[in-house]
Amino acid sequence: MHSTMQCHGVTTKGERCKIKSSTRYCHYHVHQSKQKSSSTNLTNTTVRIAINPRSSHTSYSRSNSHSPEKVPRYPHNSALAAPHPIPKAGFIYAYTLSDLLLLSEKSWLNIKNLPNCSPKDRDKWLPFNSKKSKYTLVKVGMTTRTSVLSRLVQWEQKCCHSLTCLQPNVQYFKMDIIERLKRLKIREYVTYRDNGFFCSQVAKSESEIHRILRERYGKGDVYCSGCAVTSKDPTSAFKIHVEWFIVPKKDVPYIFEVIDRVCQKYK
Repeated sequence: MHSTMQCHGVTTKGERCKIKSSTRYCHYHVHQSKQKSSSTNLTNTTVRIAINPRSSHTSYSRSNSHSPEKVPRYPHNSALAAPHPIPKAGFIYAYTLSDLLLLSEKSWLNIKNLPNCSPKDRDKWLPFNSKKSKYTLVKVGMTTRTSVLSRLVQWEQKCCHSLTCLQPNVQYFKMDIIERLKRLKIREYVTYRDNGFFCSQVAKSESEIHRILRERYGKGDVYCSGCAVTSKDPTSAFKIHVEWFIVPKKDVPYIFEVIDRVCQKYK
C-alpha cells in the first residue's frame, strides 16, 4: 500500500490543500511542482549553516553597503532625511526544512559550531544528523501577505528545498516523559491564526523576536546552493539566509511563546 501525505499545493484562497496524495502534489496542484526548477534535485543541493553564538554577525556574510563614514547623514528635520516607514500589519511564522522532520539518516546538511561538538571540531563543517541530534533548525520570518503558506511556497520555489510551517501545540519530535508531562496542557496563543501570529507592526515584531532568540541561541547564516540556481547573479556560488536558529528540540514550544508575547505587544 502506498503511503499518503497532505498535498503541498496552495489553493486559490491561499490555504494549503487538504487532499491526501501519494506524491507531494495532488492532481489539482501538480502544475505547482513544475514551477520549481526541474534541474535541481532537492536532496543534492547543499545547505550549510554557521552558528556564531552571541555575536552580531558571522564572518562569512558579505556586504556591499557603504562604510559608515561614506553614508550621507541629514538632520531629522531635513527634507532629504528618509521618512519613517509606515508600520504594516502581517504575520510572523516559524518554519524548518522538511527533511529535518523526516529524521533521515542521510545528511546533506552541514553545520559549523554545533553547541555540543568537541572543541577540535568546533570550526569544521560537519554533517548534521537530525535523527541523532537533540537540536534542530528553526527560522522565524514575516509576511504582509494574507497567506503564510503562499509565502512559504515562494521560498520553496526559490531555494529548491521543501519547507514545513511549524504549528504550535504540535509535537514534532520525540520527548522524554518529563517533557511530555510539561506539554500536556494545551497552551492558548492569543495572536495565532491562519498558520501565523498576526500583529499590526510586523517588521518591528520580527526584529524584536530575532533579538530575543539571538541572545539565547546565537545566530546562524545558512548557505544555500539552491538559491544559486534561481539567482540573477551568475557569479554567486550560493546565497546566504540569515536568522536561522539552532535550538534544542524541546525548546520549539518556547519559540512560539516568544512570538506570541511580542505580537501581543504590537497587536
